Order: sequence, then C-alpha cells, then structure tokens
Amino acid sequence: MIALGAATGLLGCSTEAELRGSRPTATAAATTLTDPWAPQPGSDPAEPTTPPTSTGEPADLTLGIYGPPESTRVIRRLANRFGRDNDGVASMTVETWPDSEAAVAAYDAGELPDLFMVPLSDAPRLAAEGRTRRVDELLDQRGVAFSETYSRDALQAFASDNGLQCLPYAISPMVVYLNTSLVDFEKMAFRGFEVPSDPTRWNWNQFIAAAEFASRPPRSQWGFYVEPTLRQFAPFAYAAGVEIFDDPTTPTATALSSDASQAGLTELRLVLGDPRLRPTPAQARERSAVDLFSRGRVGMILGFRDLTPQLRSVPGLDFDVMPIPNIEGNATVGDVKGICMSADTPDPGLAADLMISVFSTEAIGRIARQGYLVPANVQVSQSDDFLQFGQEPANAAIFNSGIRNIVMPPVLDDWRALDQVVAPYLLQFLNAPVLDLPVWAAEVDQVTQQVLSPDQ
Repeated sequence: MIALGAATGLLGCSTEAELRGSRPTATAAATTLTDPWAPQPGSDPAEPTTPPTSTGEPADLTLGIYGPPESTRVIRRLANRFGRDNDGVASMTVETWPDSEAAVAAYDAGELPDLFMVPLSDAPRLAAEGRTRRVDELLDQRGVAFSETYSRDALQAFASDNGLQCLPYAISPMVVYLNTSLVDFEKMAFRGFEVPSDPTRWNWNQFIAAAEFASRPPRSQWGFYVEPTLRQFAPFAYAAGVEIFDDPTTPTATALSSDASQAGLTELRLVLGDPRLRPTPAQARERSAVDLFSRGRVGMILGFRDLTPQLRSVPGLDFDVMPIPNIEGNATVGDVKGICMSADTPDPGLAADLMISVFSTEAIGRIARQGYLVPANVQVSQSDDFLQFGQEPANAAIFNSGIRNIVMPPVLDDWRALDQVVAPYLLQFLNAPVLDLPVWAAEVDQVTQQVLSPDQ
C-alpha cells in the first residue's frame, strides 16, 4: 500500500483510507500521516493559483534525467527534436546522470534544470524547500487526462494539497526474480513440494519450499540471496508486519525493538538466516547476486524492473518473477520516479509543453520497449510495449499488480548514512550463528537514532 497522507482531491477522493480501499495492511503505519510535501519554515514554494503560460520570448530550456544510456538517449533525442521544432526554444540542453544518487547530488549542489527526473524519496524535500513548482494546472490547461493516463497510486504518490507536484514517470515494485532452472514449480509439485496455485501470488511457506528445492550446498547452490541493505530487507520486513521506522514519514529512529516487530523478525530470521539456504558472506563477496543468479548458483534474488534487460542478455538463462511472498500481508518497496519543474524556470508554460512532448504516451512506449521501465502511464504499462509477450519474464504483469503493495520510504536527508550504520547489523541478522534478537534490535534502534535525530 502506498502510504502518503497528502490530500488527493485531484484523484476524486477525500481521504487516504478511501484511496487504499480494502487493501491489506502489512505494516503498523499510522493512518493519519504528516504531509511529506509540506513547506519547511522559511520556504516559499512557487504554486500560483493561475499558472503562467509561455512568455512568447525564446527561452533556454534544460532537462535533467538519469538512468541507463539506452533510455536517456531516447529522451535526449525527443527533447532535442522539441527544441528544433519549437520557435519558443532558444536552446535545449539535456543533462544526464547514471543513477538517482548522482542526479540528486547535482541538484543539491547547484541550480535545478527547468525539468528534472527525481526519485520520490527526494521530491517532497525539494518541494518543501520551495525549489519546485506544482504542475497540475499547467498540464490540465494542456488537456492531460490524469485519471485515464496515469496509475492511481503514482498520482497519489506525487499529490499534495489537492494538486500534483510532479508528473509520474515510473513506478516499479521490488519483486523476486526466479532462476526457473533451479526453481521449477512443475518439478516441485511432482516431488510433493508446496507450490503456488496462482502464478501471480504465493505465501511464505511456498517461498521456503522453493528455497529448499533450489538449495544444494554440496554443489555450492543456494535458494536465495538477500543483500544486507535496508532496501532488500524492508520488503520482507514489511510483509512480516515489522515496524521499520518509529514514524512513517519523519522517523527519529528504527522501531525494530518494538513488541510489534519482534514476532516478524523472529520468523524472518528462521528463514533468511538459515545457512543451508543462502551463500555465506565470503561466497557472496566473490560474485555479485546477479552473477550468482546468472550462473545458476542462486535460485532467487530481489530486484526492480531495471534488472530485466541485464538478465535477458545472459545466454541460456531462463527466469521469471514473483511478488514478495505474503507473510502476514502483502507488501514491498518501490522505485518511483517523477518529472518535476523548477520553481525558477523562466517560462513554465514552455517547460510544460516540453514535459508533455517528451513524456507522452507514445514516447514512454518507446522507452518501455527497452525493458527497464514500469511506466506510471497505464496505457503503456498495460500494453505490449511493457508486457512484451514472448519475452522473459513471462509474468511481467506482476510488476503492475505489485504497485498496490508498495510501502514508500520516509523522506530522509541522508539515506546513505543510514544504510552504512545498519549494514553491519543486517549482516549479523542474516549470517550470525546465534543472535539475541531483542538486544540486536535495541542496538539498531540506538545507532539509527544517532543518524536520524542526533539532537534528541
């Protein structure tokens, strides 16, 4: 469930509960959340009641994007074509970065491009600092049919105060990639293992059965590999009912020592910490998770949609995807991106025209065909441009259905610092022969408090 407390009149609903409907709740997140998009003291977000249109004078435009070269090249070509064909553009500059970390570092270090791609984890902070301009009225003036074009969940993620802060671009849930030579449900069923009856869902016992079936320690072959990072630990934790943070939007520490978290952590430890089912740290250091998976040494790894092209390029590799298994509920984390507009763009109308041109349904379809993207545009995500029948993974529709189970991360100033202090503890959780869970959890909560709220 995408958990955001923003008002959502843009979507035709008045409450967060109405947006969630009857979706299962796998976390203990509060039902009333603070708004991560709220302005910070002293900021002055540019949100005009009447959006300005193009000034009519030729303007310089800049577009900032990140991602694999195959995708950024398509966007660059579309933007340059817009610049050539539009008399209102004096010059068109496209800046690219390999990933979101590099892009956000550049945004924080200098001026924002007129339009820029950004992960949802950073977008509310930039808006609260008064550096972005909401886009709903500008796009509405240009006939954008939000409810017909974009995923409801993606719109909710970028909505605040009855308005759309950024244009949704991509929204991928983290899923389980299966090496189907090792995790073969037909062979498992024949040998009496519990297997999913529905190819789009499974439970914890069925995940465990798949891991046991794929594991052959004497052959250096294991059921799964989970990296010791919050991003890969979180999907299982949320699905098990673990409270990761003490507040879902502005945490002061993790909440792993809470009574609500202990049962879920105990269940996860029994499986994720089983040395028969996963490689040791030394074995994992020799090769990456993707390499182990590609070589048939690991049956299951976690990943987003952008892993698909890399796996397709491995000769002889057969693979598919399944959602994160249902433990106490259905949950996962997501890779969500939007296209935002700088508050300082000199011609918001022209920037909106560029946004519509470069990120149109046709253009997103071209990008989706490369396999990296789960489009927030539902017209594309439900088409063969994304589903790509006849190519692996066969169950690509799972990326679409899994969106409803995404639990969004809180807005933090420095995720990297948090990951660094938590990583040694996650290594212990996954690999220590003996672990006192209550003591371990209390220590994690203490060290994360020093990162998230050092003054408290």
